[in-house]
Amino acid sequence: MKLNPLSFVKPLSLALTLATTGLSSQAVYASTITIDPADKNQSVAFGADIKLTLKGVDDGNTSAVMDRFVEMGMDLVRVPIYTTRDISDPFYERVYRVSDIAEDKGLKIFASVANGDGDQNNNLHHADKFASSFFCNCSYNLYNLNLTKYAAYLDDYLDNMQINDATVDILGPYNEDDADDSDYNKIWNQMVRNDFQRIGVETYALQAGINKVADVEDRLDIIGAHFYDDANFSYAQKDSKWNELVTATNHPTWFTESTRYALGSTDLESARLGLEHFIPAIRGGAERVIIYQTANRLVWYNGGTRAYRFSTAKHFMTNADGQVAGSTSDDTDLTTVSFVNNGVLSVNITNKNSTDKTVTIQLQNGYKASGTVTRTIWTATDEGTANTYHLGNNASWNVTVPAGSYVHLDVPLNQL
Repeated sequence: MKLNPLSFVKPLSLALTLATTGLSSQAVYASTITIDPADKNQSVAFGADIKLTLKGVDDGNTSAVMDRFVEMGMDLVRVPIYTTRDISDPFYERVYRVSDIAEDKGLKIFASVANGDGDQNNNLHHADKFASSFFCNCSYNLYNLNLTKYAAYLDDYLDNMQINDATVDILGPYNEDDADDSDYNKIWNQMVRNDFQRIGVETYALQAGINKVADVEDRLDIIGAHFYDDANFSYAQKDSKWNELVTATNHPTWFTESTRYALGSTDLESARLGLEHFIPAIRGGAERVIIYQTANRLVWYNGGTRAYRFSTAKHFMTNADGQVAGSTSDDTDLTTVSFVNNGVLSVNITNKNSTDKTVTIQLQNGYKASGTVTRTIWTATDEGTANTYHLGNNASWNVTVPAGSYVHLDVPLNQL
């Protein structure tokens, strides 16, 4: 994905600023976001993860939970493979039942090995997530697994899902495991079924995925990645690191566990942190974002919704139509990404600073904002409050991004 060079833009007149944003005469024009609607990149889809919360979804109102996922603009759900359990374990009935309901709602099924058993222990990583019966006295693969047995187990899992009216569209046999080319190849070669897309890498750290992808991509259809090493990278590096993974493969790249919805913070801060975790992936070229533990981080098990987290995610995802437009910000407090679709620009901005920011939006390549702009904000006192104003062929204009907020602009475009 190309990142546009930064352009210096002189502030607009105070009259325009007052008319469109309500700023006082003491406002300071501190930041510029430059957007090129002609620089069109990938389209983005979204999905929900319920691997470690499936029991709660099954015990709750499963149908209502899936309705909320669809309402947010998601078209996929990530469900567990419990390799701590025998394939005949009655607990699997929960997986089949939830998956059937999800598919009936139009959601594709992504089955992924779980770092837990779904019940008593959801903290099983690496070799600990496999039952002892999977291990053998062999050293030719990761964890000394009996890959012949594992392949048969996955075939049985797919068969059982189908018997229960659910079809697995994407299959991931490893999750945060250092599996290599041979580990994947031995699984696929020994499976009877192949009617699914193969996903892999899915390392805990994005950098580890970058280091691994060249070795395994010929065994995969989709490259998955996590981003739990996000604190290791600066604001600018986050975009470029995702782009490094994207450009290292010819396959679609998915962000398969986006989290950072901090449960101990305020509703607004948690919602903002969640957006800021996956925006760099989109800017870097990722084609799908899956929200980790969507139930119960964004949606309660009874189908109710979390304040701010649900409404911000829903607004972002349902307005992410079209293609990602190239953009830059000269302010590291502001995280931004834009989408362009059929003459409409969808601009997303978060402000991590504790003070309001005055931002100049600068359009490039002859594009102008022309018509009614809708500005929707999430602040400590607003949850999705919208106002409108009119612009008449403006290449640049100013908006307020309140402290700690999320702001969305819906902008009609005209190219002169």
